[in-house]
This record gives sequence, C-alpha cells and structure tokens, in this order.
Amino acid sequence: MKVISNEVIDRTWAEINNLAPQELVKLVEKLGREQPAILAYLMAAGMNDLSQEEHELLVFYGLSLWQMVNEAGFALQEISLDDLMQAEENNMKMLEYLSQESESDLIKTVETIWKGYNQKGLLMYIIEALIEESEPEEEALIEDDESRAYIFICLKTLIDCLDRAGEEAPD
Repeated sequence: MKVISNEVIDRTWAEINNLAPQELVKLVEKLGREQPAILAYLMAAGMNDLSQEEHELLVFYGLSLWQMVNEAGFALQEISLDDLMQAEENNMKMLEYLSQESESDLIKTVETIWKGYNQKGLLMYIIEALIEESEPEEEALIEDDESRAYIFICLKTLIDCLDRAGEEAPD
C-alpha cells in the first residue's frame, strides 16, 4: 500500500475526535461489517490484562487507524483473524529479539526497522498518542508501561495488516 500522508492522518484524527458518541458507534458497526476480524481482534485484545479505559482506548485507536486507511482512499482486502494473529506473533518475536540486544545493537536494529517501515506516519501517530497518555498533566488512561507496550503491539499488528491488505481504490 502507498504511504498514508500526515495530512490524512491529522485530518482523520481531528474528525474522529469530534464525532458524537452515536457516530462513533456507527463507525464501529461499519468496521464490523467491512472488517469483522479487525473488530473481533480489537474487542478481544487485552480483555483480561487491560482496564476498561485502556481497552476502550485500544479500540478507539484501532478504529482510528482503520478510518485513516479508508480516508486515504484505499480499498482493503478482508483481513482474517489468522492474518492478525500471525502479525502479532511476528511482532512479539521482534520484541523478544530486541530485548536481547545490547544498547548499541538495539539502536542500529531499530533504525533499520524504521527505515524499512512503510507506514511511518501511522506508527508515529500511535507512538505520539501513547506518549500523550503518559503525560503527568493529563489524567492518564493507561495505568502502566506494560499496558502501554501491549497496546502498542496490538496497534502495530493492525497497522502491519492494514498495510498488507491495502490497495488503491479504483476511480
């Protein structure tokens, strides 16, 4: 899939943040019709490990990512639960690998991963959103770094699958 521009990301983020609760529900229903596995994945992710607020945030960010891809004009092939589980497994393996590297090797590896990552804008959106959630002047919805890391892995998994499934929509 082509790279989603920062303009689309920023515009979609602003639009989603201004939706009334009933409009958000309609968007979730649309996600369920168009990409049922994504909705199932988001609804099931972290049910036993995240607080209700953290889980709602995960679903909201996942919904936002999907809508950003839609707003960019990409037609998505249907993503399966197997696709999501395989991508999550790959991300967990990457995390395990990175945790065993020395600091200098870690920096080099992360730089290499970053250079080759197609959807840097979407990934930065998630990183910035999760960092904002940890700001002391804000009432943090994410309780700890472990939850923040788990949410990040789930959302990176979603970005990976969206990127593979996206095609430019025909005119």
